[in-house]
Amino acid sequence: MPLTLHATAVALALDRDGPLIGVLITGVSGLGKSSLAIALIEQCPWRRTALVADDVVEVTAVGNRWVARATGPMTGQIEVRGFGPVPVRAVKAARLHFALAVQAERPPRLYTRQDMTPGQEAAMPPMANLLRVPFWAENAAIYHARVRIIARAILAGQIPS
Repeated sequence: MPLTLHATAVALALDRDGPLIGVLITGVSGLGKSSLAIALIEQCPWRRTALVADDVVEVTAVGNRWVARATGPMTGQIEVRGFGPVPVRAVKAARLHFALAVQAERPPRLYTRQDMTPGQEAAMPPMANLLRVPFWAENAAIYHARVRIIARAILAGQIPS
């Protein structure tokens, strides 16, 4: 049975022609989930990163993996705060590799799997096998670089337990 989440999802390019990496971006309203997705899409050096869904994400378990899809009238569009929905490069679905939990307060300097606070967990229901990483969106100019570095580290198995 699919979960419907208040979140944003992107299919992130880490190189010129490799597979896209599904990233679920969670957090309360107004913290910059859509802004982060826009930065990832527009600053992709290979012009491949694409939106999966903005604001409403349908997440379905497929075996022991999670797949994100867009649903409803915002499919293929992202909200630009103060302007409204606009079309962007988009894909229909992506297998999720991890979730970024955008938060207003600075997370601990070093990540541990225990760094999620109760408020952050409430913004994202328990989803087995999906790594959740706290993300402080303090500098929009380097959002895209920080997320790509985190994604490469996760895929390389460099996240401490």
